[in-house]
Amino acid sequence: MSGYDDWWNSLPPEDMDDMAPYCVYLSGPMVGKPDYNVPLFRTVAQQWRDLGWLPFDPTEIPDTPGVFSTSDHRYDYAAMMRCDAIAMLPGWEECPQCVFEYALAKGGGMAVYDAITRKVLVEPSWNSESVSEE
Repeated sequence: MSGYDDWWNSLPPEDMDDMAPYCVYLSGPMVGKPDYNVPLFRTVAQQWRDLGWLPFDPTEIPDTPGVFSTSDHRYDYAAMMRCDAIAMLPGWEECPQCVFEYALAKGGGMAVYDAITRKVLVEPSWNSESVSEE
């Protein structure tokens, strides 16, 4: 079983969405960054967990093909589409992969947040609430 399978199976069943924590996909540049930007991804993932969200952090699944690859992101897209929202890490605008993920999320009606400030970048089609620390 891969790390992606473990993460996927940890999600609540689709019919329990009303009781489930929101899932957020973390999108940010990795290639060309020191340590593949892992420290920032991990810090941000914990911040979202502390707010009650279930983050998908691709750096937490290092044993799965495609994580640090620039050619095959099918696992990432599948995980992203299972999430309720996407959070964009600093520098995403300069990363073609992240720009694509942003467009996919926006086109799919997902909420898009700034990963650090949690400011709403794109209102979701399913909800107009913003993330707060309250």
